[in-house]
Amino acid sequence: MSYLKKIIKNSLKTRLIIAFFTALILLISGIYAYLFVLNPNILIDHILNKQVSFLIEDIKTDPQGVPYVFQSNSEEGNWIYSVLNKDIFYQIINKKGEVVSSSSKSFKAFSPNNEPYNKDTTYFNFNHENSLFYALNHKLPLPFANYNLQVATSLRLLDVFQITNISPISKTVLLVSLLSLLIVSIAVIITIHFMLRPLRDASAVAYKITPQNLQGRLSIAKIPDELVPLISAFNEALARLEQGFKVQQEFLAT
Repeated sequence: MSYLKKIIKNSLKTRLIIAFFTALILLISGIYAYLFVLNPNILIDHILNKQVSFLIEDIKTDPQGVPYVFQSNSEEGNWIYSVLNKDIFYQIINKKGEVVSSSSKSFKAFSPNNEPYNKDTTYFNFNHENSLFYALNHKLPLPFANYNLQVATSLRLLDVFQITNISPISKTVLLVSLLSLLIVSIAVIITIHFMLRPLRDASAVAYKITPQNLQGRLSIAKIPDELVPLISAFNEALARLEQGFKVQQEFLAT
């Protein structure tokens, strides 16, 4: 243990690697916490927005110019709203707050509990038939600018999505994070190795300097900018030492 502490304390390379590992682990932990702890509704919002983007593609207009969602029985159609009509709804609301098209038997606009409909509301939840629903109120683009599309999904259906999606997603995120940590760590170790090569070369030159060979100087080529002042100061110290040694030799010769 004391040997390990000594290596950590005295090795710049080891300290840099440990600092990088710590920073990367904190970053990955922060991302993981943001996605799955601080924002547990991120999957809910994604599901609701996905429904909106899916339904907008199927919106048509009837002869009176009122928008409605074209019912399709194809595999890519919105048959899910018929099969799961107790857990997932959509409604198209006009500017008066009236339902003009709906997949449910309810012809009342969704709204937060005990509150009137507000076309500017975005994400909200409400209770329907003793079940909690999460909803999104989305303003439709042109040519349906006077209408809003509402989608709602029950909590029990979202629980199914979370069971089948969050666990694989979290495992995938963890696996990708560990793999990224390994790859980037190897890259950092290699980079640090090559960054320290000029220092090893300078150390080899400095090792050969003796009282009989004070003319050698450490090259600052390829030396990191942060270490150039140190190398320059060492070279200047060598120059002063060489000059002092010459003066001493001349004095002894005299």
